[in-house]
Amino acid sequence: MEKAIVIVVTVLRMATVEFEKKLADMLKRRRASKVIDCTVTHLEEIPSKIESHRYVPPMSRFEVSLNWGAAIPGHTLLAHMDLSNGIVTSFGGELSQAEYKRMDGRCELCNQDRERKHQFLVRDDATQATQVVGGSCARKFCGTNLENVVASMNYIEGAIKEAYGEESESWGSGNASSLPFDVRLVLASAEHVVKTIGWTSRQNATDSRPATAEFVFNACCDALWGKHYNEESKKAVQELAQAARDLDLAPYKAFVANELATKWSDLAQSWQNMLDCGDTDFHGFGRLSYLVVAMGRSKDNKQRKAYQPEAGLGKMHDFPGQWTVVNLKANSSEWGDYLAVTAQDSEGRTVWFKSTKKTTGVKLGQTFQLRGKVTGIKDTISFMSHASVIK
Repeated sequence: MEKAIVIVVTVLRMATVEFEKKLADMLKRRRASKVIDCTVTHLEEIPSKIESHRYVPPMSRFEVSLNWGAAIPGHTLLAHMDLSNGIVTSFGGELSQAEYKRMDGRCELCNQDRERKHQFLVRDDATQATQVVGGSCARKFCGTNLENVVASMNYIEGAIKEAYGEESESWGSGNASSLPFDVRLVLASAEHVVKTIGWTSRQNATDSRPATAEFVFNACCDALWGKHYNEESKKAVQELAQAARDLDLAPYKAFVANELATKWSDLAQSWQNMLDCGDTDFHGFGRLSYLVVAMGRSKDNKQRKAYQPEAGLGKMHDFPGQWTVVNLKANSSEWGDYLAVTAQDSEGRTVWFKSTKKTTGVKLGQTFQLRGKVTGIKDTISFMSHASVIK
């Protein structure tokens, strides 16, 4: 069967289900599925890439073929002319000059030259003979209403091009928060954000300290659309896009598999689902960001040990060596909001304290000397009070 109309569309890999659903909905309208056949052929998978300083996620390319199917049994519709504007639509390739001249308003079946709205060039599949017919005679000639066939095909073609474009990269409809995002990009963004400003859950977020997922979402959008405000941010966007391309999912999958084997949880299962799928929407940003945090904590837990002060518990003293902030977390209590700081020295000894006026401005990765009291020790971590830093 010949392809009457062919449209090539490119959609996000995760949006293929949405694309197929939208196409099915289009065919239901105007009862289009009753008069035309729609065939979708998968052409290729396009890997992620960096283009014009932006990260382009994995895409899928499809060919959508529209034809008249069983609506015109034994015949092929070659062309349609809208006599109200003289526009000719060819479905069987380029028309010859002789064929074009035959579509002059006269029906070759009834041999009448009168005012009409539509005219069709139809070929008999058995004899290969062609005939120009008007809308009314077409029903007699091939047993169907060709006006409905053409109207439905034009509608579906227009709807597909409006929703997805032709030979264009379409990311679906709706705002950015409803779009699918490549998990590599989300994880790369989360690694950068958590390393820079630490972890804050949506539950503990405040107006002054938004959730980590919000920062990760903004970073992903900047990388996707190559958004930058100056040379410094341009470089950051490029580095993030490259980090997403180079990110290896294997360590994440191994960590999640171990979590599920040790103790199953909804959180770990959702991690596995997103990693297997390869994409997530905005609602998965918080969980994937926490996956980065959980992996970091797991690594730290294997290396760290509690700091045992020689001065004893509750004694103010200078802590030996240099200490580095390895985690920041926004918390709240009945006395207000505070920032929980976890720091380690070169030997893996770990302390935890609340940020105070004397520790305001500490940043993730920052190294300094510590002074304060150790008030308690639990497992591999020592808890401090009266902490102050010497930068």
